[in-house]
Amino acid sequence: MKLLVPFVIETPEQLSLRKRLFAEALLKNPSDPFGVALSVIPDTGEALRAANEWPADFEVIEHQKALLAEHGEAAFLPNKTETARLAYDMASGKKPAIKEQIEALELYGKIRGFIEKPGTTINNTTAVQVNRIMVIKDHGSNDDWERKAVAQQARLHKEVVTVDAD
Repeated sequence: MKLLVPFVIETPEQLSLRKRLFAEALLKNPSDPFGVALSVIPDTGEALRAANEWPADFEVIEHQKALLAEHGEAAFLPNKTETARLAYDMASGKKPAIKEQIEALELYGKIRGFIEKPGTTINNTTAVQVNRIMVIKDHGSNDDWERKAVAQQARLHKEVVTVDAD
């Protein structure tokens, strides 16, 4: 005896559209292919079949690759508002929360920059004065400076000659 299975006849275009919608929704929620399939396919049986078969479907995979290339991976992660909604649902008891979920949510918020760390603003107001003046020490008159320079050179020459002689 054969069981009658409800079957919805779809055109190839309709099936392709459902697969593209499934591919996009699966990028946003890869851990729940059945929930994603239910959001695209109203029939529970067909959604279950799609949840099992479509993640490995060539058309779904190619559409996901195209979406990732066009928008980048960050476009399919929860934004600050969605993360806040999830935290609120956990806090209000609409979604049961366990310690690991809360820690993971906090880590995600830190990684994405949703949680601002207090005291991380650096106020660098160091004033650097740029003078276009070169300070030169006064060595007296030119004749004094020349006599000192000749004496210094003679002393250096004598030291070199003494070291070489040893």
